[in-house]
Amino acid sequence: MTNTTLIMSRFVVSSSFIIATIFCLMTLLLSSSTSSSTTSASSFFALAVETEENNNNNGCPVGSSSAAGGACTNHIECGVYMAPSTVGDHSNLGIYTANPMKDGDIVPYPEIIIPLLWRTFGDHPEESFTDGELWDRYIWEQYVGGIEAFEDFGDRSSEKSAVFIPGVGCTVNSMLELGNVDSANGSKFDEVVNRSSPGAGAFTPYHSTPTIISSPDGFGGGVDAGQELFATYGDEWIPWIPGVAVTFNRNFAKADKLMEEFEDWIVDHEDNDSDTKSDTKSESSEISDELLDDMWKFMIDFPHFGNEKWEQLSVLPKEWNRERLKELKHVKKQQKLLLQQDNDEKKEQSSSPLPQPLSASTRYWADRGKVSTEFLKENGKCQDHIRPDISKIPHAGRGAFTTRDLPKETVVGYAPLVHVAIRGEQIFEVVYNGESKHGMERSEHRDEEEIDAEVEEDEENSENRFTKPDLVINYSFGHRNSTLHLTPYGAMVNYINHKSTNDGDGPNVRVQWPTKELVAYKPDWLSKDIKFLRDSIDKIGLSFDYVALRDIKEGEEVTMDYGDEWDNAWKEHVANWVPPEDSEGYVHSSNFEADYLRTPDELEEEPYPWNLHTLCTNYYSKDSTDSYTYESSLINKENVYALPCQVLERVKEGESYVYTVEVKLSDTETTIARGYPNNQYGVDLYDKAYSQMWHMQQAFRNKMYIPDDIFPENWMTKE
Repeated sequence: MTNTTLIMSRFVVSSSFIIATIFCLMTLLLSSSTSSSTTSASSFFALAVETEENNNNNGCPVGSSSAAGGACTNHIECGVYMAPSTVGDHSNLGIYTANPMKDGDIVPYPEIIIPLLWRTFGDHPEESFTDGELWDRYIWEQYVGGIEAFEDFGDRSSEKSAVFIPGVGCTVNSMLELGNVDSANGSKFDEVVNRSSPGAGAFTPYHSTPTIISSPDGFGGGVDAGQELFATYGDEWIPWIPGVAVTFNRNFAKADKLMEEFEDWIVDHEDNDSDTKSDTKSESSEISDELLDDMWKFMIDFPHFGNEKWEQLSVLPKEWNRERLKELKHVKKQQKLLLQQDNDEKKEQSSSPLPQPLSASTRYWADRGKVSTEFLKENGKCQDHIRPDISKIPHAGRGAFTTRDLPKETVVGYAPLVHVAIRGEQIFEVVYNGESKHGMERSEHRDEEEIDAEVEEDEENSENRFTKPDLVINYSFGHRNSTLHLTPYGAMVNYINHKSTNDGDGPNVRVQWPTKELVAYKPDWLSKDIKFLRDSIDKIGLSFDYVALRDIKEGEEVTMDYGDEWDNAWKEHVANWVPPEDSEGYVHSSNFEADYLRTPDELEEEPYPWNLHTLCTNYYSKDSTDSYTYESSLINKENVYALPCQVLERVKEGESYVYTVEVKLSDTETTIARGYPNNQYGVDLYDKAYSQMWHMQQAFRNKMYIPDDIFPENWMTKE
């Protein structure tokens, strides 16, 4: 059987060939099989979720929750959970809504976006292979969060900078054409403090990235309670992951065809067998459920990944029983009725890319993504106990505030941890060069052509060159005696600010290891050495619970102690703080208001803030007078090319202006073009690259510190 399967897997075959091959093999078994009574079958679309060994909520009754210490507390209502995913082993955790939501609703899970300078998207830094490679699984491209461009000029839309979106951005799984949310849908920009504050640049200005319900057509315009939230990313690489369902519409259609042929064959066999048997009622013509199950497992286990793969096999339902025959007959009747309708009428009724009515395979995977609220309470971690707002702590930016009363010992937040065991300090270090006061060393961290040796030497010798940790270090944990770096991703835990244990009533939460094994927490990792963590590059095995140290009232700011080292470093930073010379003239473009763009003469009298400049696109062509005019038909949103320019004049058209601009094509060539609108596809004001506060040389950088009493000695690598 094994050799036959290997030989067959070398051919690109039709679904009929697959069915025929399976049936030929199984007919031999059928000829010698004896009928057996059918066993009690579960519902065709019953959820099959692999839960952890200990999923009894530490003995707490359903409707209550387990506190950090294992005691039972009255259940606290929760709207969003992180829990084991329904997708499978390759997806780790998932995000669920505990309440029904309609399309357009925003999931109560606003997140920050942390830009990453230490790497680009899709270009793994050489120094972080093995140790640090786990990060590949938890980054997005910059356009997803709508963050700044890192080049002033050129094709800004093709930049491949990376961002870290903790929470939904790291946890939500993909179901391709069954996606039900728009995840990480842009962000808001707010630096909160001014440039003269000691907190300037110490936290990301990108916040409140929303997750919006957007279910596929045919799913009732929303999601049910207990539904796992799915995005639609990964169509290029998901098909190559062994064992993962490739949920494209084309595969559902092919899978349904396979299922129909399988069912027809079973029905035909039973009908033919019944005709040849005697009329004695004691003899059954049904195929035994055991053999039916074996046949189905053979079908779904058929090799279906690699260069020549049958993706339709990946979306076949994983379980089979007698109820399936009844269900498929019902679905087939619905589909036949639908086919009898007029084609034009069908088009008016639905524009869904999914089979209508929902096919058996589509419906299986849709229903598989649902769990009970009891499952979430027993196996999940609540993700909406806190919300972001402006912190009451001076210079701290945003903070986390409770959404409800939380008793002592409540797990206020939960976060899996992305680990870098040994090379974290090196990996997270970024170099700003002397190309400009706000230029980053492109020779090390940018994906572009090789830089001339003389230019690189000038950069290295520039007085403006400096090195500092990337911003993500402020959101990471470490220990004074270890090289380990742990970066949490969990709902809004990255908004939690510092409060020293020695400050007044002290903090109200602390981090600790979970009390039981979870999908993303393996207690035995605490006994492993640092080399084990270095070599563990394909799985999260460490997590933090953020546990309430006392009762916390609704609306109270959540704080934790970052450690004495952090506290001392911050106090020293504040005491020695000297605002940058350019702090007074800085105004980010999002806060700059002007009725129109200014000409050179107007700029002489009223210049823009030093960090702003005008950029133009190259969407222009020659008109009948042989002059250049803006041409909107040339707009290509996939390739927005920015060039330096200045406004020469403006003309009022309706409620807005159009501009004549001088576009600088090179050091020696310019072009004048008329009719430019004031927007991203015409002429607009932009922040100069690397002018934002978080790039400042003076900006505070320091990791948080894991408490000594929970840090394993075997992870200590420093004296």
